[in-house]
Amino acid sequence: MAKLRFAAVNEEPISTINTTPMIDVMLVMIVMLIIALPRPTHKVAIDLPSASQSGEPPVSNQLGITSKGLYLWNSESISAAALQSQLIKMKTKPDPDLLSITTDKDAPYERFDEAMVMVKAAGITKISFAGNPTTF
Repeated sequence: MAKLRFAAVNEEPISTINTTPMIDVMLVMIVMLIIALPRPTHKVAIDLPSASQSGEPPVSNQLGITSKGLYLWNSESISAAALQSQLIKMKTKPDPDLLSITTDKDAPYERFDEAMVMVKAAGITKISFAGNPTTF
C-alpha cells in the first residue's frame, strides 16, 4: 500500500488578530444604537410677536444725516441740541413714535455715532434704519 504523505504542519500559533469580524460587530452595534435612540422631541417656547390688526403704518419721525454732517428732523435742518430735545420729547409720549434713521452714503460716521448716543440717552427703543434702494 502506498503511504500518504501529508504536508508539514507549521506548529507556530497565529499571532495576529483578525479584526474584520470585530469591526463588523461594532458597526452592527452602532446601527442598533442609532435605531434604538429616541428622537429628540424637546421644544423651545418662544413668544413671537403678533401682527397688529390695524392696516395703518405707525407714526414715525425721520432723522436724517446729510453728506455735510447736518441733522435733518422730518426734512428740516436741526442742531444737535435741538435734536436731543426732540428725542427726549418723543420718548415722553405715552406711546412713543417710531424713529426712522436715514443717512447719506457720504455722511461722516462721527455724526451718525453722535446721533446714536443721543438716541440711546433719550431711551428710544423703536428704531428703524432706512436704506437707500440700489438698482443694478
